[in-house]
Amino acid sequence: MEATTLTPVELAEGHFVTACPGDWLISQGASVVDVVVGSKLHDQYDVIQEGVFLPKALTARVENVLGVGAMKDADRLLSAIESLATIEIGLIKIDFTPGQLAELKHRASKRGFTIEQELRRVVDRIKDEIFYRS
Repeated sequence: MEATTLTPVELAEGHFVTACPGDWLISQGASVVDVVVGSKLHDQYDVIQEGVFLPKALTARVENVLGVGAMKDADRLLSAIESLATIEIGLIKIDFTPGQLAELKHRASKRGFTIEQELRRVVDRIKDEIFYRS
C-alpha cells in the first residue's frame, strides 16, 4: 500500500518509522514489515502481482527452485508450480503438494531409490495386480 500522508508506522518487530507520501508499506496480513522509499521499491522488492511484493533475495530463491523466468508473470509462476508438483502416468495427471513430493522423495531415498524409481515400482505393482492377479 502506498502512503499518502506523513504517517507514523509501527513495524511488526515493534519499531516505529515515519512513512512519507509516496513510500510503500510492505505488509504481511495486518502487520507492516517494511517501509520503502517509493523510488527504491523495485531495487528491494519484485512486484509479482499488483499489490504483492517479494524481497529480491526470496525471488532469486524461488527462481532457483522453479527455473529462471518463473517469476516473470503470474501465468509463468503458476505453470512452474504446477509442473513441479505434478506427476503424469500416461494420460493420468497426479497432483501432489510440494510437501507430498518431499515426503515421496524422502521415502524413496530411505529405500535407496530415486523418486522416479519408486514411482516405477508402484506402477509395476499396479500392472501386476491388474494383469497377473485378476
